[in-house]
Amino acid sequence: MREKKSAKETREKIYKYIKKRGKKGATDEEGFVYLGIGGCTYRQARSALVKEGLVEASGEVRHGTSAFPATVWKITDKVFE
Repeated sequence: MREKKSAKETREKIYKYIKKRGKKGATDEEGFVYLGIGGCTYRQARSALVKEGLVEASGEVRHGTSAFPATVWKITDKVFE
């Protein structure tokens, strides 16, 4: 079964954004606001990147607009293909 092109493009945009952030990483909220992607779409795509071994939790949290701490995500050494 072929993957939808738009889903891969979304994952690639998110991957490149988190990579661009470097050691600072990015929370989901920071990413979906910056990229103009809906929160659910962003989280699903970021979750797929985690499953693919391309993104991982950094062990840090930051506070955004929510009262809850947000996980900071960073890229791994694996390269997006």
